[in-house]
Amino acid sequence: MDPWHWQPWFPDTAQQLPVDGICTFKNYQRVIKAPKYQHTATSLPFIKYIQLRFYQSPFLMMDNLQRNKTTATQAMAIEDGKDHPFRPGETNLARYFDLLKQRRALPVSAKRQEFLDAYHQNQVLVLSSEPGSERAVRIPQFIFFDEWKGDGKIACTHTRRIAVASAAERTAAELDVHVGAEVGFAVRFDKVRHGRTKLLYMTDRTLLEAARIQPNFNDFACIIIDEAHERALATDMLLGLLKVAISQRTDLKVGVMLATSDTQRFLDCFGDKKAAHFELSGQNHPVQITYIKEPILEVFSAALNLAKCIHEKEEDGDILIFFSSAGECEEACLLLGKNTRDLEVLPLYSELPEHQKSRVLQKSTKRMCVCATNIAEASMTVDGIVHVIGLETLLTGPISQAAARLRADCAGRIKPGFCHRLYTYKSFKEEMKTFSPPKIHENGISESILKLKAMGFDNVAELDFVDPTHPGILFRGLEDLEHILEMLILAALDGSNIYLRPHGVRYFADLARQQFADFISDHLAQLHAFHAYSHAKQQTSPELPDKERVGLDIRQWCFDAFLNHSVLDEVARVRQQLKEQFHLLFPDWRAPNTTLFIDPNYEINIRKALARTFYYRSAFRDPAGVDQYRVYMSNVTAVEPGWLASGTRLLQGN
Repeated sequence: MDPWHWQPWFPDTAQQLPVDGICTFKNYQRVIKAPKYQHTATSLPFIKYIQLRFYQSPFLMMDNLQRNKTTATQAMAIEDGKDHPFRPGETNLARYFDLLKQRRALPVSAKRQEFLDAYHQNQVLVLSSEPGSERAVRIPQFIFFDEWKGDGKIACTHTRRIAVASAAERTAAELDVHVGAEVGFAVRFDKVRHGRTKLLYMTDRTLLEAARIQPNFNDFACIIIDEAHERALATDMLLGLLKVAISQRTDLKVGVMLATSDTQRFLDCFGDKKAAHFELSGQNHPVQITYIKEPILEVFSAALNLAKCIHEKEEDGDILIFFSSAGECEEACLLLGKNTRDLEVLPLYSELPEHQKSRVLQKSTKRMCVCATNIAEASMTVDGIVHVIGLETLLTGPISQAAARLRADCAGRIKPGFCHRLYTYKSFKEEMKTFSPPKIHENGISESILKLKAMGFDNVAELDFVDPTHPGILFRGLEDLEHILEMLILAALDGSNIYLRPHGVRYFADLARQQFADFISDHLAQLHAFHAYSHAKQQTSPELPDKERVGLDIRQWCFDAFLNHSVLDEVARVRQQLKEQFHLLFPDWRAPNTTLFIDPNYEINIRKALARTFYYRSAFRDPAGVDQYRVYMSNVTAVEPGWLASGTRLLQGN
């Protein structure tokens, strides 16, 4: 797009004009390149008009944009300008134009005006995307220019922290700005933003927390929910809140982005009058999919053997193996690392520290094999993958057909690829559901219920979600809230791994972990580690007198103990945050009971709290089967707290 424009200029009076030169007129920098007629001192009064060629700086062009009226031509003219649109007097770097050329080559760029038309005409857009569309950065950028002159921000949510940071960094690089300036991100306890930040990438949980203060999302002009196909609990909660918000705010725009074709349920949720569907074009190479002929029992070993065979016999191309848990990923890395040569094996799962996750995005001189959970389906794009090995299950059961297709698409990002499915075609068609079930239909939604109540939704059952929630699940969530104060530390620990097991030193990590071990309870073992960390940190507190203070580097202490400092620090903050929120929301409730770590009844009280809080998740070993357990009914208090406190009979199945 050429930022130069021809425009006729009609002189009011005879005046001397340069044939070539620069003059300023109404804040535009106009460069006279060629007059329509040759003019001299004698002929000038008879000139009807002169054709001027003028250049308007991108900075001024940004100022002339109008909310929800921006065209693709206007936005592209700003992007093509040599001058920086946000920093007057500066020019764009060469890398900026390299990235601009790359993204203009994507099929989705050709639909920019078509997308803007749909965005202007509808309050809600449900966007389905093909592989390689780069929707996470393309769509927010399209909206960025359109919403620039509005008062509200643009929020774009993802389900995982690593995807939030990655999208923010990529978008900032393409706009040639610093992360935290016009583009920022916000995750729990880590916010990189400024007062002038227009586009804010967030986790869905972070935006849900912000909605506790502003249920109508008053700070935002547009909210984009990415990865909605994963049906995460926080995502579905947000969609329910947004449905209420758009009925009260006609100026609020909502985008729901999917990597699958499951669009109709979202259109039905918001209604045909307010919502429309828009399909994004992608750029992916063909992927050859293979199945096994007969089911196999040792799927884990088969996946490792297949990866080794590919590495030894197939041409170059990185390998991605999907496993059902973080433990399987770590074990696979260990075994493949021992039994292969010239293969860099890396794990990838949610609980992994951020700096280790980012290693899979870095270039390697060796062929790379990534052992991942479902985080690699859509949240992270690993370039270079040609071979994908897919297993049938997650921890909770079979994956969906949609998830299987997402995994296959990972193999065709840079060239034609291969997807080796270690299950039969019959299993794919008959045993797998078409789409993943929403997490809101599962247990453990007490935290979200608490937040919804804090927003004023006293009757949570009446909130209109994408898929209606079974009353029994809501009831169990409310039951959880009756006992949540007794479990603040364990709640803070939930979902995070405080232990580190780096490659090459796992033996020493396991030895260090034994100092916190409890032969009965993993919960108590984690509490032991947390209290050891708290004690060490307290000894280094600047509030202590110099004589009592210990010259200890708490990060080094965690490193030596193979503990994750960032997770432990977050646990302490989450625990304090939970206490403060509860006192704020329920000031009349009594303070939670606490037991000192040195108290002889400490472990007994923790076991009582576990039994009392999670009695409906308790189980006993079935004497009729091997390693089989029966779960008690969720609405019956089947376990007395004293049973777990007085002994280990129930846990050991004796």
